[in-house]
Amino acid sequence: MSRDRTDPPLGRPGRRLLASLALIGATLLTACNGPGKALHNLRELHATDGEIRPQARLVSGFQYRWKTLFGSEFESAPDGDPKVRVARPQKRALNELLTLADYEGRNRRLATARIEVCALLATASRSQLVRERAIRVLGDVARDLDLPSIVQLPTGAAEGSTTDDRSLVQSVAARLAAADDTAAMEAALEAAAGLELDLEGARALLRQVGELRGPAVRGAEEPLDALTLALERRCVALALGLAVRDPREWVRAAAVEEALTFDPSLTHEILSAAIESQALRLIEVCMRHLASVGPSEDHPQEAWFELAVRALDQGVNFQDGPVIVASCAALTRLAPVQLETLRAEEWLMWFEDYRAGVPAPGVDR
Repeated sequence: MSRDRTDPPLGRPGRRLLASLALIGATLLTACNGPGKALHNLRELHATDGEIRPQARLVSGFQYRWKTLFGSEFESAPDGDPKVRVARPQKRALNELLTLADYEGRNRRLATARIEVCALLATASRSQLVRERAIRVLGDVARDLDLPSIVQLPTGAAEGSTTDDRSLVQSVAARLAAADDTAAMEAALEAAAGLELDLEGARALLRQVGELRGPAVRGAEEPLDALTLALERRCVALALGLAVRDPREWVRAAAVEEALTFDPSLTHEILSAAIESQALRLIEVCMRHLASVGPSEDHPQEAWFELAVRALDQGVNFQDGPVIVASCAALTRLAPVQLETLRAEEWLMWFEDYRAGVPAPGVDR
């Protein structure tokens, strides 16, 4: 009687092969999903007012990929539905933001959502580190979008939407969601494009526009793309405009540094205010900017170098090395004398002579 033959068990090479295949499969499932997962988790970790939640429904890269593998949306949990206590939620939020900050892909929906979320975090997160890093992301985005300037609303208007603003945004958003043909979609997009929004309204509408789908969208790609770009620029400009007023000086300095790279006309106003308020980190940022790219033409050259000397005075008074070095470097570009030195005392001695009418060697007064 013959014995049934069975396949031999896998040997060590076979087990290694299966383990390798499993690892490759898991890697493929999670690859390129870091930004999407980070976006989901950041929305879970932050309430609508920027408060960091101690409890949230977070996902891993594998979970996010599995949920969205066939194109389904991974919706955030409602504000009142926390699921799991998060260990060190501020650190987790920062780590997720660092993942999102590194995104350089071409997924337009993800890029739009990244702007919307970072605009919230840069202005409302309770974590200083999260605000600063979100500001850096928005600075990169501003340069990519060729943003001409930041937008600073009056202080009262900058803090949030009024009831009328929110109602208007909700009305337009409802029209966008209800549009069932191209004509209705184009009409709704035109109405949305005519709104002058604050940050809360611009963010809400940008998120709504970024999630539009259906046949009506396919016939209105051009106005939809134009509105998306306009809302992205509006969000970035308003968020950076708020960030330059951040209560923490070093966070405010990050916003100023980013803003000056594409809007140097702000330099004189910000530097003057920083000198008056003795905000040394802002002074340092402005002076490094002047040393690097020079002054704008909206003020006379003499006004610039006198302002730079005042900045140097602040650095000397507070014995702040970075301010002293940045101010001396800026003065080599601004002052009407070739004095190649980073020694504060030499610049201050020269300026005393300059104000007294004593010309420097080789300089006509």
